[in-house]
Amino acid sequence: MAALGSLVAGVAHEVNTPVGTSITLVSTLVYKTIALITTVEQGQLKRADLTNYLNTARDCGEMIFTNLNRAAELVQSFKQVAVDQTNLEQRIIRVKVYLQEALFSLAPNLRHTAHTVTVTGDNTVTIIRISAPDNSHSH
Repeated sequence: MAALGSLVAGVAHEVNTPVGTSITLVSTLVYKTIALITTVEQGQLKRADLTNYLNTARDCGEMIFTNLNRAAELVQSFKQVAVDQTNLEQRIIRVKVYLQEALFSLAPNLRHTAHTVTVTGDNTVTIIRISAPDNSHSH
């Protein structure tokens, strides 16, 4: 349970970073949009104002997209690890992909070490995982 708690805390921290960055970027975009609207309403819009706004909007949009994709990947990887721990059905597992997903979930813990883990191998190697029901809790 302690290991699970540590993993959850690490994943929460890793998800918080791209989400927090996205919130900051959206805040910037809203502020710049309000400023542009005010400039337009006052009839003082210059080409440079519009160009600067469009560049900011593009840059913020790209960074928000990247950060939210990163958060989504972390959540998906974490969910897959959780499913694998509780699923009692047969599943075909691509070994290299599975190991990469596990390492992705462990990245917060590995980042603070001097270790680098690289997964290499054939993408087509698979195993069939069949889980038997856990009878240790039967009544």
